[in-house]
Amino acid sequence: MSKADLGEVEIRLMGFCACRFSEKDVSRGIPVMSNHTLVDLGAPVVPFNRFFQRGVGSCHAYLTLREDLREHVRLAQKEIGFGGIRFHGIFTEYVGVIHNGEDADGPKLNFQNATKIYEFFVGQGMKPFVELGFMPVRLASGPQTIFDYRGNITRRRIGRSGRGW
Repeated sequence: MSKADLGEVEIRLMGFCACRFSEKDVSRGIPVMSNHTLVDLGAPVVPFNRFFQRGVGSCHAYLTLREDLREHVRLAQKEIGFGGIRFHGIFTEYVGVIHNGEDADGPKLNFQNATKIYEFFVGQGMKPFVELGFMPVRLASGPQTIFDYRGNITRRRIGRSGRGW
């Protein structure tokens, strides 16, 4: 019995594997896998495109200060090896860059935790993609926010010296 008689369509995946789908499912736009998978070992070998290794997304920057997350990053780097990482919130209150108290020149700043975060990723062989994110609350000129986590979208406020902080 030929493939046409079986009413199946063969679809090639990544140049080395063919999977069979029912024509009925394909025509409806629902590619449902049938019971059979055909692997063509005689097909030409194609290098595996490891595009995903270029970079990975993380979450909030402050989570990198936790040792359990650092262990996960170390393992992922050892097993997969990502080229870069993207995270957000480097200037949030949780990282502690902007402290209470200010003078004519603006708020007091401490980049110790931000430096720890970047040095950790660079030490793992990753290039951080710098995302500044939303306006830190202590630098914001107003209360206007967006999204559930209330990211401030106002301009920076102007200090007593007349300069922006």
